[in-house]
Amino acid sequence: MIPGTATWRSSVHTDDLCRRLWVGGYTAEMDGSAAGIGLIERGPRGELEYRGTAAITESPSFLGLAGGVIYATGESGQVVSAFRRDGSALTPLGQQPAAGPFPCALAVVSSDRGASHLVVASYGDGAIGVFPLDDAGSVLPLAQALRAEADEAHDAQHGPHEAQDGPHAHDVLQVDASTVLTTDLGTDCVYVHTLGSAPALTRVRDIRLAPGTGPRDLLLRPSGDVWVVGELSCQVVVLRPQNGEYSVVAQVQLPGAAAGDHASAIAVNSAGTHAYVGLRGSNRVATLRLNDSGALEPATFTSCGGDWPRHLVVVGEHLYVANQRSGTVSSFAVAADGALIAEGAIAVPSPTYLLAD
Repeated sequence: MIPGTATWRSSVHTDDLCRRLWVGGYTAEMDGSAAGIGLIERGPRGELEYRGTAAITESPSFLGLAGGVIYATGESGQVVSAFRRDGSALTPLGQQPAAGPFPCALAVVSSDRGASHLVVASYGDGAIGVFPLDDAGSVLPLAQALRAEADEAHDAQHGPHEAQDGPHAHDVLQVDASTVLTTDLGTDCVYVHTLGSAPALTRVRDIRLAPGTGPRDLLLRPSGDVWVVGELSCQVVVLRPQNGEYSVVAQVQLPGAAAGDHASAIAVNSAGTHAYVGLRGSNRVATLRLNDSGALEPATFTSCGGDWPRHLVVVGEHLYVANQRSGTVSSFAVAADGALIAEGAIAVPSPTYLLAD
């Protein structure tokens, strides 16, 4: 196992610990202006300063951090890469071909047997690729690939939306020592896998969401619930583990969503009382809240402060939004009641992901 490997991705980071944001972005191959992985440094009051490119690489659209190593999906080059982090410097540790075209999300997962793997979702054909990691955190050649398959009871190959022309894997989340979930935007499925060592993943079931949901991002809550962002339905779908199975217990509409919007990332405030989701199209951030009974409900929305809010992250009492098309990162103070107070924006080339460090 890589020292310091996390078992799941967190959406909350403390101000005391986070002094920088690594920025994923689109390079020229995907009509972007980034040159690779960028670096933003945070000041004592949460203010941001863009420091330029930390590592040159093709379209590192999604980033992950484990054991001092940053992993990046090379979406345009169909690769996954690793970089050793040393303060604000990144040293390349090599790359491997992805399991499918347009790799767009990844996670380091660790089994209870101590083995660590990098699991990568490829949007182009729905492939989930599993890569072993060596003791230094370098990515070893692809060991396993899983793909969506149709069965007699369901057409698992596509949903009704025009963007659902086939399988489109989109996110990876480890929820406990033996379970990994992945989303497929094209098939309206969340796939459940058991985690072993070799082969690492065994697909054991699928959770079929309403047609046209377009499941995108996943977020694990302390209760064990999993929140699923429906990119196409502009909802948050709440999955609850019950007797070893996940059930849909709520479908919450995103406030401020307009016709044609595509929902993006989700994050929660430090108190865990409010959630924020980007709305690409209307260029808003939707706010949801947990009511007195603990149920998620719509609250309000605000302008994202740019164009095409591709990703967002909460760090302490600040929310940062990566606005891909306007080439900006917006900053908001998060009030005690969950309200967002705009603080301004800085120029950052074609940002698609913000990784707090």
